[in-house]
Amino acid sequence: MGTHADILVGDAEFFLAEYGEPVIVHPPTGLDRPVTALVERSSPDLQDRPRAEIQPLIVRLRNDASAGIAAAEISGHWYVSVRRELGGEYVKLRVTRWPQQDAAFIAVELT
Repeated sequence: MGTHADILVGDAEFFLAEYGEPVIVHPPTGLDRPVTALVERSSPDLQDRPRAEIQPLIVRLRNDASAGIAAAEISGHWYVSVRRELGGEYVKLRVTRWPQQDAAFIAVELT
């Protein structure tokens, strides 16, 4: 059996194959790259926000420079083009937080 990091990376491939969606990563260098990511969408909580603000999206990208975003690359202003709704149009959203990272994924919050 491999290390914990090896297991996470192996599981990442499975989850991306099963549930991944195409997105476009826009790094500060300007060298955009299409990748597959896990997109977590949530609907607005109308009880707390009667005017239905747009909720941020959480996108989980591979922790890899060619298949997502490598942890070593994190600096400057990043953007990700993603569909707010399944089958919808792509919108380019800014990365506003980097809430989590491990050997397999880097989670980014987009608004």
